[in-house]
Amino acid sequence: MPSRLPNAFAVGAPEERAVCIADGLLLWLDQQELQGVLAHEVAHTVHRDL
Repeated sequence: MPSRLPNAFAVGAPEERAVCIADGLLLWLDQQELQGVLAHEVAHTVHRDL
């Protein structure tokens, strides 16, 4: 998602879901921090917290 702001979110329905990240995360976070954010968002999808 094009944005300079650091943001990530999980969207969709339990059958069809996705994790969206803003370009800003790539600018602000190092690899380990980005992995943590992605793991957090994937956990939302696993627990159907969309």
